[in-house]
Amino acid sequence: MKHLFKKCSVFLIGLSIFSTNLAVAQDLKSAIKLTQSEQYDAASKEFKNIIKNDPRNGDCYYFYAENFLSSYFVDTSAVSLNDMIDSASIILNKGSQIDPYNPLIYVGLGKTSLYRGDIKNAKIYFDKAQSFLPSKTNKNSSIPKDRQAIILAKIAEGYIIANKDSSEAFSLLQKAQILDPKRPEIFILTGDAFMNYYTDGTNAIANYNKAQSLDPKSPLAKMKIGNIYVRGRNLKAAIPVFEEAVLIDSTFAPVYRELGELYFKAGKYDKARTYYEKFLSLSNKNISAKTRYASFLYLTQNYDGAINEINEIRVIDSSSNILNRLAAYSYFETKKYNEGLVFIEKFFKNAKPDKIIPSDYHYYGKILSKLEKDSLAIDKFKLGYNMDTTNCDILTDLAASYTKLKKYEDAANTLQKKVNLGKATDIDIYYMGKDYYILKQWEKADTSLALFIARQPESMNGLIMRARTKTNLDTTSKNGLAIPYYEKVIEKARKDSAKYSKEIIEAYDFLGGYYVLVQKDYKKAKYYYNMILVIDPKNEKAKSILNTKELKGK
Repeated sequence: MKHLFKKCSVFLIGLSIFSTNLAVAQDLKSAIKLTQSEQYDAASKEFKNIIKNDPRNGDCYYFYAENFLSSYFVDTSAVSLNDMIDSASIILNKGSQIDPYNPLIYVGLGKTSLYRGDIKNAKIYFDKAQSFLPSKTNKNSSIPKDRQAIILAKIAEGYIIANKDSSEAFSLLQKAQILDPKRPEIFILTGDAFMNYYTDGTNAIANYNKAQSLDPKSPLAKMKIGNIYVRGRNLKAAIPVFEEAVLIDSTFAPVYRELGELYFKAGKYDKARTYYEKFLSLSNKNISAKTRYASFLYLTQNYDGAINEINEIRVIDSSSNILNRLAAYSYFETKKYNEGLVFIEKFFKNAKPDKIIPSDYHYYGKILSKLEKDSLAIDKFKLGYNMDTTNCDILTDLAASYTKLKKYEDAANTLQKKVNLGKATDIDIYYMGKDYYILKQWEKADTSLALFIARQPESMNGLIMRARTKTNLDTTSKNGLAIPYYEKVIEKARKDSAKYSKEIIEAYDFLGGYYVLVQKDYKKAKYYYNMILVIDPKNEKAKSILNTKELKGK
């Protein structure tokens, strides 16, 4: 079901009020505004109070259900779609019993069916909603044109969000525009349709501008135009548009979140944090907003801040499983692996399959590996990679766990897969060469290390490992395959002989042995063994060889 919403931007509900009771209408308008400001918990309380005071008003049930659905579309990672659909369906079914002749109730039921992927039932509900509108077969309908328009627009909204039946969505929106050409919400939805179906920013902006001209005091159209620029990675163009939205309504919380995320993408984390904190304050620090802020802190690598925010939320409400995910991730990054394990296990215990993402398995594996539970870590890494084979970082960690368990062939093969995909880092290639070396697969080790040195020609680790590999490919040293690499080791080590004392001694020892055994050049051999004693005066091997009859006196 995830694919239904791949192209969805933030769908704030363009709403209209239909109640004949002025007091209830004002209360409903207030509740809807809370939904628009993403204060879903507060909105839920308002809707409950309205229904308690006026249980016969079917519109309240519709917008109460929309509140649940909107909370999913704003943050699909934190909220389960099925849970929100279930909650919305319960409310709408109750509304259908209370107000069975209200078309909006059936629009809502059609939407929930559509979001479940049940197109057939959705069509039945949408047809039922339209059957209440004036037509040749229903000439007695007294529903006014403005209400007819919003009912048609709301059906179109369902198709747009679910990314289904573009022709039907546009047909409904055209009819709605004819019925009520001055309703801004209809043009907002038309803009959404152009973006969602065709990524047509030009026509989308034209419709958003039309909506803005019809309702100059609403910041929604400006925010949606800004989102188009962000989607096109034109961050400079997006900033002034979002700022215009702020000037229109400085209390409209979502625009500050958009600015926060925009500056995050631009790498300006201080500005991003400022706007996110403003979003949080205007959202009255509701649970949803605080959860998004905790996610933001994690993404900006403020892991301690994320943990503090999560702990504050958990005191009020610990039911959100996204908090367990964020806590696990953040504790791992702060090297508190035992705490991370507690929360990642909680997350998986409570997670529904459609809410698990590859990074959940990746972090689970990394936590287990840090706790020396690499056999278990390997299983988690594999699950994460199988979910997303483009995430090759998991292969690096998988290979590391294999290496820790001395499963060098599995480690090398895993890194080779990354090389074949063109995703290997320099360090991946080095460790692949090292694994092949341990396996005594000298040709493969040499090929890997050659590739590494081509990328990192000054790496001491690469040079020394390739020199050792060459000695195993040329066991008698007659071909001198290792000589140029040990000479390069010496050249590099001389710049910091204290740091590279072991490597330079190894190089001198090899070259000394080469000139003794192969070249019979005892003068050169004596030079290299004397150089060992300069670095390590107590080196017994060098002393012993220097005391042999071949080298003594040279």
